[in-house]
Amino acid sequence: MKARSLLAYSHSRWVAFFVALALGLCLPYAPLSADAGTTAVSVSAPSQPVASGQQFTISIVVVPNTDLCGLQFNLHYDPAFVNINSVQEGNLLAQNGATTYFNPGQIDNQAGTLTGAFGVITSPGQTISTQGTLAVITFTAKAQGGACPLGLSNVIVGDIAGNSIPVSVEEAGVTVAPGRGQVFNWWALSVILGLALLLIGATVAGILLRRRYLLSRALEGNSRGRRA
Repeated sequence: MKARSLLAYSHSRWVAFFVALALGLCLPYAPLSADAGTTAVSVSAPSQPVASGQQFTISIVVVPNTDLCGLQFNLHYDPAFVNINSVQEGNLLAQNGATTYFNPGQIDNQAGTLTGAFGVITSPGQTISTQGTLAVITFTAKAQGGACPLGLSNVIVGDIAGNSIPVSVEEAGVTVAPGRGQVFNWWALSVILGLALLLIGATVAGILLRRRYLLSRALEGNSRGRRA
């Protein structure tokens, strides 16, 4: 019973620690250099360009180096190229049937930031040590084409005792290409309008020439009648 109580206390201490982090009560995070002794947190993004107006997803992937109980992160991106639609929990913390609490964070599509996203295992005494996805983020590509960076900051990983674990961070990016369909539609519309104007002009010119011809014949007929 005492061991179980200690385990629950450690876990509740970690949860409180993580909530404090989410509320901004902890020291700013300083990125660590990557090495074999760290838990790796990376952004997995589409390798192929995404078209204007297209929805796509990225994943925050975690490869644990030791048992962990929760994580938090911020994401920054260029709002000229993409907007975030939603943030959903991945499969990382729910492994082995664990119950979890996930906070999707605050989306600011004007500043290009997702802040305060975190997840924590709430099953007493349970941890995970297997690779998984912490969060799945859905974006929509905007009209402007170009390379959009997807960067991580304030990445903190915690163990069951509420201690932070060394991490290595790998960022990514996505390329937004102008929608081909949209470009084609404007080109096709221009061609159609041009042809329509030519057709209208030719029709009007034909009608005017026909009327002029008929008027000329009528005048010529009148002139012959008077002579006779």
